Amino acid sequence: MAERLSLIARNYMKALKKRPLTQAIMAWEMVERNELTAELEIIRENNTLQLFNLLATEGMERQDIQALSALIGAGISYLVIRSDKIKSYGGIDLQSNQGWERLEAAIDAIIKGISMNLEK
Repeated sequence: MAERLSLIARNYMKALKKRPLTQAIMAWEMVERNELTAELEIIRENNTLQLFNLLATEGMERQDIQALSALIGAGISYLVIRSDKIKSYGGIDLQSNQGWERLEAAIDAIIKGISMNLEK
């Protein structure tokens, strides 16, 4: 389970970093709510819930997967969106591959640690 969650987080990070338009839309959604942003939210939430339903059968409770994924996904989204405007965050260089590799390693460690505790 932990490996799958880590892979999903890593793939999300890589995909979002490659999509500046998606980053701009996500940033826009944080400051303005309208018909389009509401529709995008519904689509994103439905896709996310489908993924949670698939993962919930593999050991962790659905609510735990949702909470863990929400925090990690929000962190990834924030850092990717901010990386367009800032060089570093918390001492992590957001303009270098090394900085993003450090973040990936931290995500892996968080997921592994939490999933070990939740599966007991």
